[in-house]
This record gives sequence, structure tokens and C-alpha cells, in this order.
Amino acid sequence: MGFSGGGSNILKPHQHNSLVLQDGGKLDFDNVTQSDMAAKSMTYSDGSHLQELAGPGVPAGQLLTFATAASAPSWATDPFIAGGKLEYLGSHTNVAEESTFTQNFSPEIDFTKFSAIQVYWSYDMDSTATPFDTQLILDANTATNYSAVGQTQTGTTITGLSSLSQANWVIASTAENTGNDNSILGAFTITSHKGAASQQYPAISSYACGWSNTTRQFLGTKVANLGTIASMTLTSSGGAGTGWENSTWAFYGVRI
Repeated sequence: MGFSGGGSNILKPHQHNSLVLQDGGKLDFDNVTQSDMAAKSMTYSDGSHLQELAGPGVPAGQLLTFATAASAPSWATDPFIAGGKLEYLGSHTNVAEESTFTQNFSPEIDFTKFSAIQVYWSYDMDSTATPFDTQLILDANTATNYSAVGQTQTGTTITGLSSLSQANWVIASTAENTGNDNSILGAFTITSHKGAASQQYPAISSYACGWSNTTRQFLGTKVANLGTIASMTLTSSGGAGTGWENSTWAFYGVRI
């Protein structure tokens, strides 16, 4: 039915359908149409009428959700913000051989909000690949202050090693990255002290295992004040043309 009252002052039923003559036209929700609702509110239908869902009193990253068996939406705290929860930060994969990549984090990983970064990885090597070290670099910082102590194992032989004042952290060495279609997997964790800015040195722990019956386990630090981490670069010591293939790298943060 048309919007016009046919000369009377009675408002006739209408739908604001722009395809119907004199039906009021479509509503303009772009800062034109008004409603009697509070700022930040949203609307939803209860099946008969539109209802108002007020916005959070103090916005703090809440998520719009439907609780189990609920009949109306509501606001809920992001479950990944709760302490101790793993938050997915990103991933990287490749098929063809590569010798380096950088995983950027936006926003930066802030150690006042995260207790640790955990990375799980795996890859294999071409049958003709040259052995290399897989190196980790934080925030493109290659100052010679990565220091690690740990052990390697080849067959039944275990050897204690220290690697001090290096320009990177080796997560897998030539002992694991032997080529010959070898597969290698591992993980590393980065944490940081929450004290004064002058003491925020990231601690690193890592392990790697190769199908050639070799393992590598190390603990240590990056002696630099990094209260946040914006990027991680993984690179091959052999440079271009010498690297890994069919890789998967998964990055997670542990919320405080």
C-alpha cells in the first residue's frame, strides 16, 4: 500500500520499499535515519520485533556471540584474552625450496600481555640439498649476542656444546639438515623477563629431530632489551639455493 494517506492525515501501512510508489522510499542508515537507542547499540530480531542490544559499557575487545541455547545475542570476553590460552599468531608454508622467510606480527608481541611465543615446525630436504644450519633472528637483530648451551645427539653419542655471542640462534644444524630426502621437525619457545626495561632479555629454548637419528636441544638468551617482538626471520646458513621444502611453521602466543 502506498505511503500517501490519499489527502487525509492518516499514516497508511507501508514498508519503505523504494520499488513501490509513495511508500516512503528506502531508509538511509548512513547517519540519516534516527532511532531511540543508546550509542554503540545494535539491533536484532526476536521473531516479532526489533530489539536493542546495548554496547559494552567499557569496550575491551568483547565479542558478539550466541551462548549455548540462547535466544538473543550477547557480548562475551574474547576467550583467547584469558590468561593461559594459546592464541594463533600466524603460519607459513612452502612447497618449493626456500632459504629464508620473515614472519611479521601486527601488533607486535608484547611480553606484558604474552608469557611466551611457541613455534612448531617441520620440513624436508631435497635429495641433492647441501647441509645447512637453520637460523632464527629476532626483529632483524643480528648483533652477536645470541648465546646458547645444550647438547646434540647422533646415534648413541651425546655431546655437550655451547654457542656463545652468535649473530643468530641455530634451531637445526647440519647434523639434522643432512639432505638425502631427510625430514626434520622441532619447536622453539621464546619468553621474556617482565622486570625493568633494561632486563627484558628474551630466553629461548629449542629442540630439533632429524630422521637421521640426530637431535639438538638448547637453552639460552638473546642479550638485548626486547620487550616486544615484531618479527622472526628463519634463514639458511647456505643462502639462496640451499634450504628446506614442504615446510609448515605455526606461531602461537601464550596469553598472561
